[in-house]
Amino acid sequence: PSGALVLKGRVLGPGPSGGTLVQTSAGTFLLQTGQPWSGGLTVTMSLTPADALPTMPMAAAQALGRDWPALDAAMAQLAAQQPGLATALRSGPIPGPNSGFIAAFIAFLSALRGGGLQGWLGPEAGRSLERGPHGAQLADDLAFFSMLLDDRLDGDWRMLALPYADGEKLRQLTVYMRDRRKKQEEGDPGSRFVVALDLSTTGAMQIDGLVRQKRLDLALRTDRLVPKAWQSDIQGIFEEALAITGMTGRLVFQHGREALLDLPQPGAAERTISA
Repeated sequence: PSGALVLKGRVLGPGPSGGTLVQTSAGTFLLQTGQPWSGGLTVTMSLTPADALPTMPMAAAQALGRDWPALDAAMAQLAAQQPGLATALRSGPIPGPNSGFIAAFIAFLSALRGGGLQGWLGPEAGRSLERGPHGAQLADDLAFFSMLLDDRLDGDWRMLALPYADGEKLRQLTVYMRDRRKKQEEGDPGSRFVVALDLSTTGAMQIDGLVRQKRLDLALRTDRLVPKAWQSDIQGIFEEALAITGMTGRLVFQHGREALLDLPQPGAAERTISA
């Protein structure tokens, strides 16, 4: 068509909630196809400015902030067959509301960089899940989250879907990450991450962290003031987490609307395609 942009792309596989992911020079697109196309295929697309083809951030908006069905189903099956192992995973490698959160978060990032299920959950649990009926979907999900980590939003932020065991079921948290620019006088500039939450007790909450080698600094940003007793408990959990990971660092508390960061919203960073 007149004014159309022709793009060639490679099929990556199924999207997180159906459809097909296609990687192109203009970004990664989620196509609403009846059945997912086979990975590895080369396709040609003709796009016009009016085409409403969602980019990877839009696909992420559909996937984040909800459950992780494949992992939830796989863990339920593991609990029926190996209950001890399933319990150990929920309190160890899978991030949860405990002192092991930071170590589990770092382990999950390593898995996205090539460690796979075994690198994340350990050889025994990883092999059990890989061989189960949900193994292929779990592998596809990890591949999708890995691609998402490489896709840039406004301000060079990247977005990550982080599994979270809240005590009832497995959910996903939205994590924003950004590499800091290195200055000549600096050594390791570190990487910044922000976990965005919305809790009934504190309202909007952001866990704002900076990781540099063996140091972790955190700022807990909340809409409303966190009670002193809670601050003391959180400080204790943070110090225990540092001891577990062998890191140093500090934790500060900030509250009020001005303390919250203005983060890019998933889906708000659609790429504009013009002829």
